[in-house]
Amino acid sequence: MMRNAFPFTPHRSFHLLAPLALGGCVQAASTLPPCAVPVRLPGGIAMSAEVPGTDGAARKRALGAALVDGLGPILGVGVKSKLEVTDAVRVRDGKSSESSDAREELNVSFGAAKVRDFVVTYCAAANGGTHADVQLSALEVARLKRIARDATLVVVACSSAAEGACTNDLRDRARSLAQGAGLTVADAVLVADEPSVDDLRARALSGGATKAFLVRIDTPTVREESPYFVCRAQASASLWDAEDGKSLRTAKPSGFGMDGGYKGVVYADQGKPRDACSKAFREALGAVEPLTITWAKDDSSAQ
Repeated sequence: MMRNAFPFTPHRSFHLLAPLALGGCVQAASTLPPCAVPVRLPGGIAMSAEVPGTDGAARKRALGAALVDGLGPILGVGVKSKLEVTDAVRVRDGKSSESSDAREELNVSFGAAKVRDFVVTYCAAANGGTHADVQLSALEVARLKRIARDATLVVVACSSAAEGACTNDLRDRARSLAQGAGLTVADAVLVADEPSVDDLRARALSGGATKAFLVRIDTPTVREESPYFVCRAQASASLWDAEDGKSLRTAKPSGFGMDGGYKGVVYADQGKPRDACSKAFREALGAVEPLTITWAKDDSSAQ
């Protein structure tokens, strides 16, 4: 069995890694053509492998060998060698077809990650076996590296009428919440306004993360009640898939969104409104923590 890898550019899709799955375009021909020098496009990568035999099973083995050997060094992790390749319907012009020149869709699974944007072509190897040539786009390789890293960007959205209340201490506390939830934190940022889902995704992906952990802190009430400054705050947390923008989990303490919230109080002659809000924030985040901790427990029990 011979395998090698070299540079190029993409076309379709595939699944990978600690679960790895894949879906993409493959050549569907009853006989294998002679191998020719493949055309390489700049920016992506290519990998290949040769195996004995020329039947459908040989093609699947060749595809699996190319991906397993090619992706391991690229991702910096061990790709599981057990590969499942199943035929889906053959399609032409979006319709089911059984013609020999129809495109064949394959689902390849190593585990849980899905690989997209790959093209595989087959040809007759010099030794009489099957040669598979697989091409992946640069964008797909970057995406697979993010999946292998499985990191999360923590975003804290804090708005308060008390000037200076939203400090980096909140960012650090949110990072701890994420870690307590079993997440690997890539970075943590503090923003004034709650980001849209698209903005959240863009922030996570640009930071090499596959998920975003959003902590939202609101202060519905900040006022002086002589002799005190009183601040009420609420907090919630949510986990988002940065690839498709889907909400994965949500943690909202009982009563979230209703009037009131967690109260922070300081004497007006000894502190400022922001000091009262700092106390309220700690209470609000403290109510979120028991909920997010269960995420780690749920994930470990599911493994």
